[in-house]
Amino acid sequence: MKRSKKLTYSLVATGLCAGLLAASPAQALTYRVTGADRDSSVARYSGGHAFWLPDNRSHTNIPNGRSSKFVFLNDTGRLNVSDDMTSARLTGTIQAVGRASSMWDVDIMFILGMDSATYADGHTDPNGDTHDGKVKRELKHNQYADHGGTIDPEAWRYFYMDESNATLTGSAGGGYEGTTLDLYQRPNGWDYGKYVFQMGEGANGKNLNLGMSGWLGYTTADTGDQDESQSHSRWSRWGSGGNYSQNGHGYEGIGDINIDLEPIPEPVSAGLTMMGLGALTVATRRRRK
Repeated sequence: MKRSKKLTYSLVATGLCAGLLAASPAQALTYRVTGADRDSSVARYSGGHAFWLPDNRSHTNIPNGRSSKFVFLNDTGRLNVSDDMTSARLTGTIQAVGRASSMWDVDIMFILGMDSATYADGHTDPNGDTHDGKVKRELKHNQYADHGGTIDPEAWRYFYMDESNATLTGSAGGGYEGTTLDLYQRPNGWDYGKYVFQMGEGANGKNLNLGMSGWLGYTTADTGDQDESQSHSRWSRWGSGGNYSQNGHGYEGIGDINIDLEPIPEPVSAGLTMMGLGALTVATRRRRK
């Protein structure tokens, strides 16, 4: 009996140590990314897309046509979040629904990941401007905690887009090959600042799943940098129905992201840790008997 107990505790220690040692290096959290389908019982607006963007059906390399739904191709969508939840990177290839040649390679960095308290309390954005946090509530009001629902924006995480590291690049062999879109966070230039990208349960605005959403704008390479007056005028004009414009040098337009996030299975090390904890529980119960 004593030998059996020693063996049990030895296995427990081995499992715990192996798990803790293997898990100790900082590791990014990885999520599988898919388009957010609309649950009509909880959402107010249409869904079924990962990106919503203008799409030129004639493929002149400029996305200046009617808006289209894009989804991630062949399970390529991934969101990698730093272990301290302060930065993230979205990658993959998106394709327009029903148009195989309309494809973009996604590479977007997000920075300054904040909890709700930091975000709401006069935070400072990457440009050095301070303003109150704004939450994009696109679900029906009764789904939020302050209206009796289960979705609590105070449990979300909030990120800024790193506008110096955010692009859509035309995929090789597709109609947009050779074109790069420089992305920025939208809206831009209003008194209350920008809505940031939000991550959490119900944050995609389309269903109650774990997800992420945010608004974006794009410019083609020749349009130059954005300033507040340009962004403000574009927002006013497009709010009445347009979603792109030509400024004499290139094209600029708007879109959004609405995605579901599924955690990639945890490393074996975590499983070893849990196995060790489970064995410890069993051993303790036996000793008490």
